[in-house]
Amino acid sequence: MPVSFFSTSPELSNKQRFEYFTRTIPSDHYQVQAMVDIVLDIGWSYVSIIYEESNYGIKVRLSPPEMD
Repeated sequence: MPVSFFSTSPELSNKQRFEYFTRTIPSDHYQVQAMVDIVLDIGWSYVSIIYEESNYGIKVRLSPPEMD
């Protein structure tokens, strides 16, 4: 069973693809959700996002968390 201490990609949470993978650090999904919660709590109406054109950056850009 692979164990990772640094892999934070949400893709690795897909148990159909990575059935036996586990990690000791939470997925980046939770960090992004926390940032969205802060923006909503503060009441900002405009936010600019800077990301890198890599598998990591593009995934965040294409799959933002829900803004309820």
